[in-house]
Amino acid sequence: MAIKLTDSVFYDIYNNSTNDFKANAGDNIIASHKFELEIGFVSSLENQLKIDKLQNRLSRSQGSFLTDGFRDGQICTLNIVNNTNNTTETYTNMTITAISDLEMTITGLPNRNNWNTGTDYIAVLLSNSTYDSVNFAFNFVDNESATETLESLIDQETSKFVVDGINSIAVNDVLAMTQIGKKSGQFTASAYIKRLGDVVNPYTAFNSTRKRFLIQVYDVVFPAMFDTNSFIGDNCLKYYSKTSFKITSSDSLAPTTIEYKQKANTGLWNEAFNQDNPLSKTSSLVSNLYFNQVNNFTVQFTTQTSDNITSFELGAMYLTIDDDFNKNKDNGQEYYLPFLKTGLISVADIGNDWLSSTTYPFNIALDNYTQVDSGGTRTHTLTLALNTFYANPNGFGKFIEGRGDLDRNFLLWAKVGNTNRLFFDGQLELQEPVGVEFDNLTECIINHDNNGYYKNIDLLNNSSNSDFNIEDDVSYVSEFKLFSKDSNEAVICKVIARNDATGDEFVLNKVDFDLTNIDLQYFINQTLPISNNLPDSSNKKEAFLYEKTPLATGEMTVRLYYPIIIDWRYWEDIFNAHPYFVSKNKNNNNWFNYVDLPWKAKVKIEIRRNGVLDYNYTDLPFKNYDDWTGTSTIELFNDTETTQYTSLQENMNMMIKATHVFPSAYGGFPWGMITIEPSESSPRYIISTEIDRTQPENPLKGIADVNRCDMEFATSDTIILRCFVNTNLLNGTNFCITSKISEEGQDNNHPLRDKLTELGEDKILENALETKVTD
Repeated sequence: MAIKLTDSVFYDIYNNSTNDFKANAGDNIIASHKFELEIGFVSSLENQLKIDKLQNRLSRSQGSFLTDGFRDGQICTLNIVNNTNNTTETYTNMTITAISDLEMTITGLPNRNNWNTGTDYIAVLLSNSTYDSVNFAFNFVDNESATETLESLIDQETSKFVVDGINSIAVNDVLAMTQIGKKSGQFTASAYIKRLGDVVNPYTAFNSTRKRFLIQVYDVVFPAMFDTNSFIGDNCLKYYSKTSFKITSSDSLAPTTIEYKQKANTGLWNEAFNQDNPLSKTSSLVSNLYFNQVNNFTVQFTTQTSDNITSFELGAMYLTIDDDFNKNKDNGQEYYLPFLKTGLISVADIGNDWLSSTTYPFNIALDNYTQVDSGGTRTHTLTLALNTFYANPNGFGKFIEGRGDLDRNFLLWAKVGNTNRLFFDGQLELQEPVGVEFDNLTECIINHDNNGYYKNIDLLNNSSNSDFNIEDDVSYVSEFKLFSKDSNEAVICKVIARNDATGDEFVLNKVDFDLTNIDLQYFINQTLPISNNLPDSSNKKEAFLYEKTPLATGEMTVRLYYPIIIDWRYWEDIFNAHPYFVSKNKNNNNWFNYVDLPWKAKVKIEIRRNGVLDYNYTDLPFKNYDDWTGTSTIELFNDTETTQYTSLQENMNMMIKATHVFPSAYGGFPWGMITIEPSESSPRYIISTEIDRTQPENPLKGIADVNRCDMEFATSDTIILRCFVNTNLLNGTNFCITSKISEEGQDNNHPLRDKLTELGEDKILENALETKVTD
């Protein structure tokens, strides 16, 4: 073989080495490849060497002398080896004077004509020269790809390293390789080629040497964060390289090429290379970071005490949605997207800080770092400061301010062993000066049964209604004043989780009404859509801010109407929950994290005016399912209520019967609903006594009226709700059916949640598609 890739090794920040590529998003990796180079030809029974001294000609029947690297003017050595592996003849200082694929004219041949190596001899022809020019390129491609490419997944550019003159360098000499081409979402990397000691006596029958070279590429950043879709499920990216060798850079013949394309073990965030056991088990998250101030915050990650991890690396970067920053660039990505890596740091680095790449810089300081071992777990607590240099017109803060609300995504992580623990992945925010707390004129929270038009609702000034449950659709309605003397910029209404003891809070959901350049005398009513799965007949699908009383004597009253689904699936920023929930081992998707002290769910109104943020808080109370003293049951029947079932049946129109028995005679104006949804999933469908069913895909239908849930007042203390469910319209398995009954205006709360789990295996239909519902 003319060229042989003998070894490939990859090194991480801990100097761990592996022969297969292992990395997580943002990791710095060193890639090393060792090659043995030789220009030679070894005959075989199928490809014999023929000598014709008369014409000074060597010929072969297969392959190519040119492809093997032989060229006109090279000095060669010919060794002839017999069947007992003894060298019978050696001819040196043979000069090639002409060459083609199957023949060469060469001086110094032995005196014989029409002589073939045959079955008794093997001929080994070696050139004293070697390759002189190298072209090396690498890329990251799908791990399962059978047709690897050097074209970047981001913009199809190819970035290469080239070098000439390797034939003349001495052992242990190094030549820097020059990077050419656009960087295509890659970061600046560097490469060199080093002459290693020669391999001596690669052939056992005679003495010979073969040149060895090391190509090493360092500062390779694994750019998985640019292509997160490649890490869905078990998918990941692998490292692919192609190294091409030429006799000279000007040689017109195709180079000899060697590929590295082994499958890799790579990951994104919070996973150990996609397959390994993670050394870091948990991490806490930062809820908010601001681009216009120094951010001081504390984060944590845990490891097993037995792994004895005492050092880690911090990484941070800006991740844009603007392709102008990511595509077809001449420089590395860090020239356009500020990027920071600290290298390994430990307790000894307390008090140090690290600066990002020079374009729009920011820095991160390690103010404190502690390690506490308990019960086999080591908890690492980091106190950090992120400075965006907002006061500097060329700093990161000013740059981010100009990017817009949806293009300020910032990543902060720690490299911990084989896992990259993410502390923050979200939009940097503007920290506005806090103003004063203002009072609403009146406010209330209305439940599902109040489906009145937002303008016509009578406000009862009651926000402590206890008739709210998990997954209820409610609306917060408030009236307050705006003043013409103020510079009014926005009214923002949020659902937040707040710790009243510490003042910490983070956003679960929000709407933002823009008042910039609006004259209150000519106030324009505003409407914003609310994304939920309620029927179109519900008035809780839009938020409103409208003029209640016109401007007079410098003030006006506005009404805010903000629909809310008490359901984590509709809440944003779940990923950026407060570290409290991690430290308490609480699932942030659990609604009741925001009911138990010290954290509570609240509605917060913010009025941005005069450069500050005035605010108002209102508790958002809600209760769990089954939170009453009555009894309730959910039963399944056929559509005539003559045959009862214990689970949903496929391809059937069934009846759901929900019986609610009150502890005493009910009062007021009862209302109710039945819902169905895949367990802890979406979509959730409703049939209600209060609003019409409008979605054709809704599997629930009324009986007397297809658009309304049937309600039977069976006795003075019993109400029965009924509806049909068409199982042909259900997708998946393990459905939850819920029913709620309520006495309007009463401090009474009677929900029920029975989880009906489908028992059978997935049925495969004749067309090999999974059935929508199982038996």
